[in-house]
Amino acid sequence: LILSKAIRMKKPVTDVSDGYNAAINNIIEIQLVHQKPLDQYLNKQVTVSGTLFGAQTGHHHTDILLDLVTIE
Repeated sequence: LILSKAIRMKKPVTDVSDGYNAAINNIIEIQLVHQKPLDQYLNKQVTVSGTLFGAQTGHHHTDILLDLVTIE
């Protein structure tokens, strides 16, 4: 997901200092985590909702990911 405007992810209040969910500034790209194909949304403007979290493995290609709940 490429954002139209940069965002900032604040460090969670309940952070247990695991190093994965640190505050990050100037986020422009977010990897979407979802089980179904999202090809129909490619190169389209969308609105998404879900839970943000920090990259944890080599399969995570951006600093921030979104566990996707809805996409319109």
